[in-house]
Amino acid sequence: MEYLLLLLGFVILIKGGDWLLNSSVNFSLKLNIPKIIVGLTVVSFATSAPELMVSVLSAFNGSSDLAVGNVIGSNIANIALILAVVLLFSKISLNKSFFQKDYVILLFSTFLFYLLSFYDHNLSSIDGIIFILILIIYVAYLIKSARTDTFDDTSAEFVNVSWVKIILTLLLGIIALYFGSELLVSNAIIISKKLGVSERVIGVTIVAIGTSLPELVASLVAIKKKENAISFGNIIGSNIFNILCVLGLTSLIHPINIAPSFLLFDFWWMLLIVLLIPVFSFLPQKGTIDYKFGIFLLVAYLGYLYLSF
Repeated sequence: MEYLLLLLGFVILIKGGDWLLNSSVNFSLKLNIPKIIVGLTVVSFATSAPELMVSVLSAFNGSSDLAVGNVIGSNIANIALILAVVLLFSKISLNKSFFQKDYVILLFSTFLFYLLSFYDHNLSSIDGIIFILILIIYVAYLIKSARTDTFDDTSAEFVNVSWVKIILTLLLGIIALYFGSELLVSNAIIISKKLGVSERVIGVTIVAIGTSLPELVASLVAIKKKENAISFGNIIGSNIFNILCVLGLTSLIHPINIAPSFLLFDFWWMLLIVLLIPVFSFLPQKGTIDYKFGIFLLVAYLGYLYLSF
């Protein structure tokens, strides 16, 4: 029965990703906002909703390893698995503004997580407030610069739909992503526990991959519709939201204990994956990442999974 519910969750995720993308594209076109901004904000927040719910519930249940593992594992999976799969189908061009803004925030939030966790192996409500304030500043800056941002690699055909339909489709997409992820993750955990897998491993592998499926679905749908900006923005934005929003809100609601193993092993894999982006964006073609980087990331991710067990 668990396997059937797992499959049902995946089907719901696919439909939710399609609804979410359609509403996001129309939303950006209605307001004349570059699609990279929509990918970094609206789509990223929506596809990070499963991580938020899982982490909050895990923290309340005293399963800090699951809450932290979910975020770190998802961030690793988003780039080393999701972005890798996307790159197998389409190359992505990166301009200077990405490295000056979004990449800086991603790198900064990654290091901030380590610094706030290293001293006492804990994320308190004060730490949560710091994360949330930085997120608010970042989103406000994105909105302010949206009109002048030129990172928009393809144009989409405008569909003249009403605001009511756009908002309704957006909400349906978010709801489908949530319930699809809930079905998939809950049943994946049941299956994993029957196999005797530890909570930490479940967090950084099964749960992380499961809650990252919305990013995969939304990104693949975006690539199919030639919306590369939304695809890449969704992946990077989700990693930023996972740290600043998911960990921020979770620690604000309930303190999170950080196991030493996360800071000694998983964090460095997360950081390494982030640092690889600028390296490969200049090799072999400046400003572009393609299937070669995708293959490298997949190999690295398999290595990470192997060493995690």
